[in-house]
Amino acid sequence: MSAIAEDVVIKVLYAIHEGFDLLDFAGPLEVLHTARHNAKDPDSEAFDITIVGGKQQVMSAQGVAVTAHINWKEAKERIEEYVLVCPHL
Repeated sequence: MSAIAEDVVIKVLYAIHEGFDLLDFAGPLEVLHTARHNAKDPDSEAFDITIVGGKQQVMSAQGVAVTAHINWKEAKERIEEYVLVCPHL
């Protein structure tokens, strides 16, 4: 599915776990966050990112806590809404 071709915001479920690598998390997140339907329109986001984790605060291997938007149970219940991104797979 192409977000740009269809001009649709794609809902991405971004999965993290305790001890995730911050660089593996931040790199893809930056790409998804800055993608636009129209480069001249900063409000034309291509992706809506939801971070899922086992608890609200998930600690990286580098000691940085990231706040999950939803937990695994809610993600499972809503999985059909999302495209899944897991940087470790």
